[in-house]
Amino acid sequence: MVEVTVKPQWKRAALKEAEEMGSLKKSITKGAGNQAGFIGERVVADYLGVKKANTYQYDLVNGQKEKTYDVKTKRCKFKPLPNYTVSVCALNTRQDCDAYVFVRVDNEMKNAWILGYMPKEQFFKKAKFCKKGDIDPDSNCNWRFREDCYNMYIKDLKNINDLKVKPAKRKQNTTTKS
Repeated sequence: MVEVTVKPQWKRAALKEAEEMGSLKKSITKGAGNQAGFIGERVVADYLGVKKANTYQYDLVNGQKEKTYDVKTKRCKFKPLPNYTVSVCALNTRQDCDAYVFVRVDNEMKNAWILGYMPKEQFFKKAKFCKKGDIDPDSNCNWRFREDCYNMYIKDLKNINDLKVKPAKRKQNTTTKS
């Protein structure tokens, strides 16, 4: 897990993107999580050194590895623990991305935690299906699932550093002055 301080310019840009987007059809939070979602994308793009794409299918593109990532962000009150879960809504199982990257952003949008990632196919093989209306057994406050989704523990995610773009090595100047 990597903790990142949210830059003020990311917060402003995310707010603008969230206002432009409005509430998406079938949005679980009716658009209330959009700003945190856009912050999550910026945090991961900056950390990994990849580009934002913002398509329905994926959010980020790693041009060096020719991979696409969809960022899944949740808001939180506290630093997440390894036994907390990450989720992918069952409505999003057909997204054409290579991996999911999971992020938590605090409610004040000052700090974010890049929790890890999971290749899409592996995620659905390992994740637990949770039915809309059921009580989350991992919640201590009788939280009910608002939609069908797939959950996995943070501790079971892959290390985000595996996806980091390595800077190109500079060639040393081998010519000598005469």
